[in-house]
Amino acid sequence: MSGWRDKILEEFQEPLPGLMLAADPDGLLLDEKLSAELMEMKIKLHQYEDPVAFRYIFEIEFRAGLTEGSVHLLVRLADNSLDIMSFDILQRAQSFKFSLASLFPKMSAPIIKQLDMADLDALYEVYNQYLGSNSDGETCEFILRRVFKVAYDTINNETDLLKYLLSKH
Repeated sequence: MSGWRDKILEEFQEPLPGLMLAADPDGLLLDEKLSAELMEMKIKLHQYEDPVAFRYIFEIEFRAGLTEGSVHLLVRLADNSLDIMSFDILQRAQSFKFSLASLFPKMSAPIIKQLDMADLDALYEVYNQYLGSNSDGETCEFILRRVFKVAYDTINNETDLLKYLLSKH
């Protein structure tokens, strides 16, 4: 595995804490390859959705294992902040924040959020060649040219667009 997933996995170094919280508004931890790698590292990924349900599951399934040191629990919050977590959990856990904006800081985050996970791999490979600003236009231009290999300046009207699309299919 290489690329943006490795950048995230670098955060999980030995010795692993028992309880970890991750603010993941872009759903990076939901990637199948990344989830499989976390499972290989014996890290259980849990989706935080409801505080009452989480507390129940935490107390029943995880508290004993965390006390013994036999469980490594990563709680993923779809929110940008961890403030919705209870104080005792926040004090006990190590916190992380993963986002597309932190992986691709020179680019426009709203544009990158529209890409599929598969496209992120291709973008990460060519990202070091990006010299533009974080404007939407420059980000779109770079992605179209370098990731999707579209010479959009040759498309001047609807007919050109249809010819291009038919040639791709």
